[in-house]
Amino acid sequence: MEKYPRTFHLSFSPEIHSDDKVCNMEYVNELIDNEIEIVISEKADGGNCALKPTGVFARSHSQETSCATFNYIKNVHYYPNMMDIIDSNLNVFGENLFAIHSIEYTALKDYFYVFNILDKNSNEYLSFDNVLKWSEAHKMKTVPVVYIGKIESIEWLENFLSNELKNPSDLGGEREGFVIRIKSSFHEDDFQKSVFKYVRRGHVQTEKHWSKNWVQAKLKVKK
Repeated sequence: MEKYPRTFHLSFSPEIHSDDKVCNMEYVNELIDNEIEIVISEKADGGNCALKPTGVFARSHSQETSCATFNYIKNVHYYPNMMDIIDSNLNVFGENLFAIHSIEYTALKDYFYVFNILDKNSNEYLSFDNVLKWSEAHKMKTVPVVYIGKIESIEWLENFLSNELKNPSDLGGEREGFVIRIKSSFHEDDFQKSVFKYVRRGHVQTEKHWSKNWVQAKLKVKK
């Protein structure tokens, strides 16, 4: 079964483990040279989730997830929109924030934040504008955006991300990191050339895994 591709780290990401993959920085230079517009969004601290014509999946797509932390997404987002996902043959990828991982967010408006959508008819990821439009039409939130525009230089990008990491998350709490993607649509074969990540130091907590005694996150109540 297909799953969301592994996102490679920028070479200057503060945290890179021995088993992590680092992107070819020439791909970033190509975006700069060709003045390609990019989107920088927050990398939320949750679990990878996919809404597919065949069901709701966690990181592994060998079988549909039965984990209780995905029940909210199934009932609130998947089942009401299932036929459209099936008819359109889409894979909707988002962050499952139902359970607290290493960051306890204090301003969640939902437990599912969409970050990408794959159209399996064309094997292309939708443009970010179309991700926003589809998500809004289906009453789903999208990951917080911190920048849309062009990259001036590698140094500019490194300084921008380093400074933004110091700011609090739009979801409440600290930021785990960022995902950089091209704004336009792109073929799934070009994923490694089009999507990169940058994560804070210490973003993976190994002493106590969140899933052993998971705790439900709280949604921010509207006043």
